Amino acid sequence: MMISGEVQGLQLHLWLSSLGMLQVVTENMLNEAKALLDLSTLAAEAALPVSSMVSTFCRRHSDCGAHNSVSRIMLALKKNIGVACEADRMSQGKIVRTLHAIGNSGQAAQVEDVLDNCIRRKYFPEVRIAALQALYYMPCTVNRTRAEGIFHDQTEDWEVRITSYLVIMQCATLELLSKLRLTIATEQNEQVLSFVKSHVTNLRKKARSGGDHVPKFLDNAEFSSWEKEEQKLQTAKNIYASFFSERHNVGIQIDANVLWPSSSPLAFDLFIAASSNTSVAWLPRSSALKIAVDAFGDKWDLFEVGLRAEGLEPVIENIILSSFPAIRSSHKKPVRGDTGGGSLYARFQGKEIAFFRSEMFTPGQSTWPAGQTLLSALRTLSTEGRYNFTQSAILADVSLVVPTASGLPLTLGLNSSASVELAVFGKLDFHDLTSSPRNLHAAGQIRAR
Repeated sequence: MMISGEVQGLQLHLWLSSLGMLQVVTENMLNEAKALLDLSTLAAEAALPVSSMVSTFCRRHSDCGAHNSVSRIMLALKKNIGVACEADRMSQGKIVRTLHAIGNSGQAAQVEDVLDNCIRRKYFPEVRIAALQALYYMPCTVNRTRAEGIFHDQTEDWEVRITSYLVIMQCATLELLSKLRLTIATEQNEQVLSFVKSHVTNLRKKARSGGDHVPKFLDNAEFSSWEKEEQKLQTAKNIYASFFSERHNVGIQIDANVLWPSSSPLAFDLFIAASSNTSVAWLPRSSALKIAVDAFGDKWDLFEVGLRAEGLEPVIENIILSSFPAIRSSHKKPVRGDTGGGSLYARFQGKEIAFFRSEMFTPGQSTWPAGQTLLSALRTLSTEGRYNFTQSAILADVSLVVPTASGLPLTLGLNSSASVELAVFGKLDFHDLTSSPRNLHAAGQIRAR
């Protein structure tokens, strides 16, 4: 029905999303799903849910790479990125989304050589990072030599190096950590230095708390000394926190990566003083948050969300300067027109369920509508509006079998569905915001059941 066009709009989006939640996937189902990737109108949106189906199928079939259905899907994804991710501004988004789908499948069959080429090329950092992130979710049998070489090369982009570091640490060995210590001893980049030290420190914390399995050779005097070092606030770092209840035998682990730009001439000073020209770095380049649950002796990756933004500062600055003439006249810095954009992904139970990407603006041109200021945009919200929405959907259908001391299996299941009926009415009045005395009137009503 999706292929024939009988299902469209929101219903189509929900049906596609539900494919990624399937707990049992057969080869026939993969063959049918592959047809979604052949339709130009659905290929982009279907990439993630179809790759999730491949991941589910491969968890039950260790030889899934040899199955024709899996090979056909991986070849279809490979077709979207070419032989080396040759991208321009128009195709960059499509390639990045496809790389996310490849990583989501967890399969290197048919694409290992292409991933290596994508990582090697230095055209767009975003594409290289997406290729490295795809490699991150691959098994350790997949070659990581290219990623290791990038990390040890101090002439490479620092964000790409940190991503490469995370990739190779997925399969850490004694030899790898020996090379790591040598690189860090001569490291010149503050961002890389800070992140590696914080990450290794947190790996040691996990080992002491009985968290993730960490090689014993992390426990040496040099790595121990890193724990005592103080790190600057705005440098790249890994953050780890955990809690475990002995009484209930349940715990939670939180793991986050925050990468700050090396130098960022931001527009935050516009909010501090109209005449200030001091740059204050407050927007991270990228960040990721992962939440895992410990229960019954096992660890489950519950949820993960990541955000990457680059070049947002000129967008914010241009909007503010075009909206408030008083600030513009006293602001001495020129309005910049760099290239930037942002992306967001979300993973649930190890599967990527959503990916959004936006190209914010191109050199010399902001995507903020021509002739429209921030205040004029707010005034458009003053028009009274009404919206009604009704939808039913299955949110989750998962199960887990846990062995117990009695010898009998314990089956845990989670089934949830939702039916929403929403009526929204709203009006925002900003007309008196710029006059004296300033007034802001807001009225609205939400009815949900």
